[in-house]
Amino acid sequence: MIPYPMQYTEKLHGFPDQSETIVNLPDMQGVALQLAGELFDPEYGSLLSYEQTLDMEAGLYIRHLVWRSPQGRETEITFRRMVSFTAWELLTIHITVLPLNWDGDIKIVSGQKGDVSNDGDPNDPRKASEVKRMLHISESGVRDNYLYMQCETMSSAQTVACAAIHTSANVLSLQLHHNPVENSATMESLVKQGQPFSLVKWCVYTDNRRHTSTLSTAVQLVNEFAQTPIETWYEWQRAFLSGFWKASRILLQGGSIHAVWLGFRSLQPVAVSRAGWSVFHRLQRPER
Repeated sequence: MIPYPMQYTEKLHGFPDQSETIVNLPDMQGVALQLAGELFDPEYGSLLSYEQTLDMEAGLYIRHLVWRSPQGRETEITFRRMVSFTAWELLTIHITVLPLNWDGDIKIVSGQKGDVSNDGDPNDPRKASEVKRMLHISESGVRDNYLYMQCETMSSAQTVACAAIHTSANVLSLQLHHNPVENSATMESLVKQGQPFSLVKWCVYTDNRRHTSTLSTAVQLVNEFAQTPIETWYEWQRAFLSGFWKASRILLQGGSIHAVWLGFRSLQPVAVSRAGWSVFHRLQRPER
């Protein structure tokens, strides 16, 4: 490892002056929904139901909710996120919108933001004392139907690239936008009561340690990955985890517990879920 001087910004007695830090990646998670002219925002209107689940057997993080807008429109919305275990570069965001008592238009604005900073708080000794930008954007834009961006770390000159594409059978129009720090895609469609609208955002990250040409590889991979239906990716994810859990049994001794399979509900769901989460968290680490 080549040492790069980095200021250690947590200031307490005995702390070092220089250190290393993990750099935040360009943000491709941003998605805004506008339903019949009303911006979806849980701070406004009413959440009639809300549930979030980490499914360690399927490898999905799911948020499911029913929202009543300030004008009384009720909508069931489901967000499914998957970080693929079979294609390390891939992140997907699967959005399903079901109008419950209205017809109208829907607009989705999906972003790719490179102007990101590492978190900081001058009053919290556990964090850096200042918010710092660690990346600068070297190339960015939109082309055909995808967004792309390449960044470099300011201290070590490491390169990371990302690309995003969207697929849906229901989108009527697509517009791409670019500014110096952010790219976005705006999609519009019409929806009817009781008929679901579905869209998948495909995101790929590459870096110069694993790929010889980060940006071109990111663009190539995101287009390749999006050719396969999202349901097939879900099957591959579940199959991978099925094999993983079979090889990752932990024996819990004491009380009425003799053996459990991690990731499955059993006699002691709290103990099983905590142990399962610990192993699942280890599985997600990049050095696996």
